Amino acid sequence: MDGESAQDQRPNSVVGRPWPKGVSGNPGGRPRGRSITARLRELLDADAGTGDGRTIAEEIARVLLEHAAAGDIKAVREVLDRTEGRPRPAEPEGGQAMEARDIWDDICNEVDALAAAGEGEGPGGGP
Repeated sequence: MDGESAQDQRPNSVVGRPWPKGVSGNPGGRPRGRSITARLRELLDADAGTGDGRTIAEEIARVLLEHAAAGDIKAVREVLDRTEGRPRPAEPEGGQAMEARDIWDDICNEVDALAAAGEGEGPGGGP
């Protein structure tokens, strides 16, 4: 290394690629540490403080389901996305694929229209 620069040690290197092909500049890989996801999972498993032993995750799920049952479309979407998975794009007769979000938005718009048309009515169309 007697006064040689890093470039002098790698005469055939390309700018932005200081190591030869097949050699890693980070042989140890990503440092092992606690990720945000790991910490969130740990916190979700903590007691919610409701007095009945429920975890924070269970309490979040309960509140989400309450909102969905009350007709909150965003909550309904979240529950369906988490339980059924997001819908795949459909291939209409014209051959153009629709995006899953567009299909889902169409369904939700129809649900909203049906809900608005039946406002004030109970199940089965009665008061």
